[in-house]
Amino acid sequence: MSGDTRAIVELRKRIAASQANCPFCGYSLRGLASENCPECGKGIVAIAEELARRKSVGGSVLLAIAMVISFFIAVAGFKEPLLSTLDYGWWEPVELLTLAAAVFHLLALAAGLTVLYFFGRKLRQLPGNRWRVAASIWFFAIIGLHIPVSWQLSTYHPWHTRLGVPVLDAWQTGDMDRVGREARRLDDINAPLEDYFPPLTPLSLATASGDLELVEDFLDLGADPALDAGHGWSHWESALEYEQLEILALFIAKGHDPNEGGRWRPLLHAAALGGDLEAIELLIQAGAEIDRVYEDETALHAALASCRCSGPSLARDAAALLLIQAGADIDLPGEEGQTPLILAAAWSGPEVLQALLAAQADTTARDDEGRTALMRACLEGRPEMAAMLLEAGADANGADNGGRTPLVIAVERDQPSLVEILLQGGADPHRMMTDGTPLPQLVAGESEPATPSLRLVREYLNANQ
Repeated sequence: MSGDTRAIVELRKRIAASQANCPFCGYSLRGLASENCPECGKGIVAIAEELARRKSVGGSVLLAIAMVISFFIAVAGFKEPLLSTLDYGWWEPVELLTLAAAVFHLLALAAGLTVLYFFGRKLRQLPGNRWRVAASIWFFAIIGLHIPVSWQLSTYHPWHTRLGVPVLDAWQTGDMDRVGREARRLDDINAPLEDYFPPLTPLSLATASGDLELVEDFLDLGADPALDAGHGWSHWESALEYEQLEILALFIAKGHDPNEGGRWRPLLHAAALGGDLEAIELLIQAGAEIDRVYEDETALHAALASCRCSGPSLARDAAALLLIQAGADIDLPGEEGQTPLILAAAWSGPEVLQALLAAQADTTARDDEGRTALMRACLEGRPEMAAMLLEAGADANGADNGGRTPLVIAVERDQPSLVEILLQGGADPHRMMTDGTPLPQLVAGESEPATPSLRLVREYLNANQ
């Protein structure tokens, strides 16, 4: 067999094994036994050349897509630092480093494109799937180059925040001395800086950086901490949120009133919500109104009521204790008519309730639904609180607007420990349930009561007949 014949036979075998279709007529070439397509008569050589050509076109398309994507990635990584350098001067060392990194980025792309230009045609003719491997290597090489260069630029020189506002640009580079110099040139120290969202002020930049000296300089220039710091908060609230007590103290030392500092809510409310004891002490000493009402709540209400969402909190309990010791009104009704005692019975720790009772808080006070602190303790299943309230003289037989006594509430919620405490505290078991059925009737008869709470009531009634 001649060399050409052997080559054709091998070519036929490869085409037959590939399970391809004839590119001219679509006939399946699987298991092809002859040297021509049985359908259209095209020879094996012509069929192989056409299949190779189509495969080459597909490889060229994918290579072109990879080149275009990598080109735009590289240009995006080059444009911003270049424009920043042109705007602010290439002679500064940091700017020069930025430009050098960007140029390196672009040169790497140019080198890759040059390689493809000279070797692209051969690359497309690589046998098998090697052209796919080559395209993938090229694409991920550019991506891999883009990531460290972009990280270098964004980490060591935040060109992406260049805004054309000298104060902001100085702040982004961390040069607080330059921030101070640029801010002193402004016509209005309290005016929000343009071309930035949120619209920050020089004082908000200094506060965010924690630079006491710069904050003091801006205050001396007339900066007002009660104004919007750029995100709906005042500068007071911004300093409080980030626990910058020294800045709060500086605002106070410069004669600013903390009662004017809350744009979102009063400062004392915010400190109580956060359980920030040092801030609470600082604000009270500076004359913050301890019983100021905001949305039907004082700071004491805020500290106690916040536990409804997040549960008991040692920090907020400590804040409540501090406010009680500072003379907060312990009987003032808040949202839904709830007094601090009612809130503490439902949500706080026993220390807060004990402090309120020691301060002679009114145990007979009721909320809008007619519930006392004892009823709230029963509703939330808190036997320790109920015992403390009963010991302080709370009424065990008062009823809410629905006619439910603390004992009825405890029985309905099947709280045996509460039922026992209430019965020992003088609760009357001859009361009606919510559905109008008297309690004694529920536990009468020879059958076993349905719940442990009802069994306790039955035992109590049998023992006290």
